[in-house]
Amino acid sequence: DCFETLLWIRDRADQLGIDVEKIGVAGDSAGGNLAAAVALKARDTGAINLAFQALIYPCIDPEMKFESAVENGSGYGLTTKSMKTFWDLYLTKKADRKNPYAAPLNANDFKGLAPAIIITAEYDPLLDDGYNYAQILKSNGVQTIYYEYPGMIHGFFSLAGVTPIAIEAQQRLVDEINAFLAD
Repeated sequence: DCFETLLWIRDRADQLGIDVEKIGVAGDSAGGNLAAAVALKARDTGAINLAFQALIYPCIDPEMKFESAVENGSGYGLTTKSMKTFWDLYLTKKADRKNPYAAPLNANDFKGLAPAIIITAEYDPLLDDGYNYAQILKSNGVQTIYYEYPGMIHGFFSLAGVTPIAIEAQQRLVDEINAFLAD
């Protein structure tokens, strides 16, 4: 479990040479979902005060009733149909769809979460998912930095050998994380 791994790291921070005040979570796509959920649980339990959460085209809302799921639903790699299948495989019980640790959009409260960096791609069915989550975090007082990369598709962040925009996005993320850690 991701949260248990985070606690394992926290408990061994001295051994690992890690400053416990500078631990954050990050993930892309489904990993962005997990990182957002871990940030929620860290805040809810008070077990660790995360320095940041970095979410790259995260999937936050299993209902996917947003415009980009229609407009970018096919023809750009990741499809809305496959995302709905992934959600159904992940959330096997109806109650899971409302569990904020599985579907972070369902949290009752977003205040007090770790500062967030959210990156999205213009031609991604998840574009609005990331954008909407950024707006929710901002409206709840969470320091949130949001970037949408024009012309990009889901998965571009890991394509540094294909597009220089991936390198730019990676550097931007590193710079923003370092800014959070410097505070």
